[in-house]
Amino acid sequence: MEITYLKQNQINFKKWDACIASSFNGNAYAYSWFLDAVSENWEALVADNYSIVMPLTSRTKFKIKYLFQPMFTQQLGIFSQETLDANIVEQFINAIPKRIQFFEINLNKYNPIQHKKLHTEKRITYQLDLISTFAEINRNYKGNALRNIKKAKKNKITITRNITPNTYLELLKNTARLSKLYTEEDLNTLRKLISFTLRHKIGSLYGAFDNTNTLCAAGFFVNTNRKSIFLNSVSNDIGRKTSAMFLLIDYFIQWNTEKDLTLDFEGSQITGIADFYKSFGAHPYTYYRVRKNRLPIFIRFLKKRKPTEYLTIEE
Repeated sequence: MEITYLKQNQINFKKWDACIASSFNGNAYAYSWFLDAVSENWEALVADNYSIVMPLTSRTKFKIKYLFQPMFTQQLGIFSQETLDANIVEQFINAIPKRIQFFEINLNKYNPIQHKKLHTEKRITYQLDLISTFAEINRNYKGNALRNIKKAKKNKITITRNITPNTYLELLKNTARLSKLYTEEDLNTLRKLISFTLRHKIGSLYGAFDNTNTLCAAGFFVNTNRKSIFLNSVSNDIGRKTSAMFLLIDYFIQWNTEKDLTLDFEGSQITGIADFYKSFGAHPYTYYRVRKNRLPIFIRFLKKRKPTEYLTIEE
């Protein structure tokens, strides 16, 4: 297989997006518009006239070029119109240009990995198929979800769709424990993603309001490739105390059942958040983070970026 490295100005974006749309493992993170928002200078590896592709989300710091996992982006890796095996994945990893001296990136759950010269870390995402009726899905809710949904209703929480981007971002900025976690760059990136997806009718903003009709929790969902990604969320103190996010997810599920759609919660390495996802009957799936350090031994790599798990689901 001949794999070609392309700089951004060499990429045919029409062919790229057509590949992601038709890939058996395509996801929102891999479209050119998403990559443009999260990694301004992304590049690519391409094979067989864009039938197999891999985005390279790169940065340069102190003249060191490296790949990183962008904010708001859980899984990238190799995307293909045909099922992938470990050999093809390894060929793409090996094709990453040598001048990229360090990388730590997430592959997607359909990228089997057997590369012996890579450091690999298993990660978990949680997904829930929505093709069944709500009654069937609801039967698989765990006690934690049922209790907190009941609590939210008792606290007179109401849910609405289509809150405005500014309303969503204001709640995010005004939630004290989150305000320092997001940089202005992060918020601008999120604004771009929200604006694009709403404009193209592939995104939705759900809001939870307390008994004074004040927004206390909200969630941002992105829908592509028969999958709805729970991309970002926020709950203020009132939202947490009233379990508003539990009711918000319950309503999202109700509004989207009996569709050929999978709700992707994005997973978590944090036990409490993972338990939240599991409480709705979501199933775990494995994907891998891969790391390779080609830096000279006398160079110490800069401290890694802060964690990107800013979801705010807590009991």
